[in-house]
Order: sequence, then structure tokens, then C-alpha cells
Amino acid sequence: MRIRTNLNQVKPFLSYIQEVQEGSFWNAISFELLEEMRLKLRELMKYRTTISVTPKVIDISDTEYEGVIREDNLSFTDMDKYRIRVLEALSQLAESQLVIQKIRRAKPLTEFELNGLQSLLLERDSNFTIADLHKKFDESIDLEKFIRLIVGLEPEYVKHEFDRFRKNHTKMNANQIQFLNLLEQEIAKAGGIFIERLYDYPFTRFHSNSIDGVFNESESNEIFEILDEFKIG
Repeated sequence: MRIRTNLNQVKPFLSYIQEVQEGSFWNAISFELLEEMRLKLRELMKYRTTISVTPKVIDISDTEYEGVIREDNLSFTDMDKYRIRVLEALSQLAESQLVIQKIRRAKPLTEFELNGLQSLLLERDSNFTIADLHKKFDESIDLEKFIRLIVGLEPEYVKHEFDRFRKNHTKMNANQIQFLNLLEQEIAKAGGIFIERLYDYPFTRFHSNSIDGVFNESESNEIFEILDEFKIG
């Protein structure tokens, strides 16, 4: 099946089609993101064409075969799987809720709170600790910021930080508004942002130079000042 991308009705959606074809889209997938993309693209199904392919016959003897699923072929990365395990454990630990609330609002933790959180997780699942996970992925990232990568940030908190920019720039165009909305969503979901990520898709969907093409130099500098609070590494 193929979508007829030469049709005028389809062209406005080409950027979304390109997005779902990127491996990075599926590595960071969530139910909410998948549902959002489904709603955007569902109307395009009427423009699909079906390609007829003759089935290939393979003559293979009926012998026993033991299949092994390679972990590096799974849809989710190791980080995604660990994140799910940590979030499941944390959601069942009432004692951790105040600490998690502080993390999701980017408030600093005391050493006592940090050690207490790791102890609670260790009691819940003795097979791993946040410290071990931290070493495995990127020890150069501050441990507190690393925990943010796991639990994310409150969308309302992220939006509040960017509202300062909006109040100073009330005449933004559609591209600028959408860029900021996407930036907020990415930060909340990922718990922060690597600055180099700004120059990759989907941010380059708005302009090939990303933020530097969407905003003027003064505006970009204001946004980078806000990002100082959220940047990772």
C-alpha cells in the first residue's frame, strides 16, 4: 500500500508522513503521540493505492526450529524499557510521590531524598538501581537530571516557563507558535532537552535552520536563556 503523495490533498501532510518514516519517531513513541499522528493521517487512507505482489513460494522442510527474538530488533530502546519499570515501581510507592513531584517541577533534591528514592526502588526491584542505569547510559549527565529523563516534567510547569516569552512576543506567526508548542512537549516528555536535538527533525520541519530560522537572533537568545533550565549535558 502506498499513499499518492503527488495529490494536492496529500501535500499538506507530507511532513507528517516523513516524520513517521524516521526511526527516531518510533524510538520515542508514546500512546499519546501515536494517537495524535493517527488522527492527523487517517483521512489520507482514501488516497492510498494497493500494489499487487505475487507471493514468493519458499520450499522448506518441516523441521524443528527454535526462534530467538533479538533485543536490538525491538521497537523500544533499553532506556524506554527501564523507564517503564521505574515508573511502574514509583507509581506504587506512596512514599516517593512528594519527591517525584519535586523532580517533575525541576526542583533540586536533597541528598537524603535522592538516597531515599533509590532505596525505595531497590526494595521494589533488586535487579537494578538508578545509579547502575545512570552508569550504563551516560554518567556525564547529572544524576538528578538523569532521573528527570526517566520521570519527565509536568507540562504545566514547562509551559509556565515559556509563558514569559509569549508575554513579550504577542505577535508570533503560526510557525513560531507551533515550534514553541513542540519544544514544550518534547521537554515535558523527555524531562529536558539536548541542545543539539533542536537542529534535528522534527524541529527542522519549520525551517532548515530550526530555531535560528524560525526566530530572529534576539528571540532565539531569549529562548536559549529559558532552555538553560532544561538542557541536558
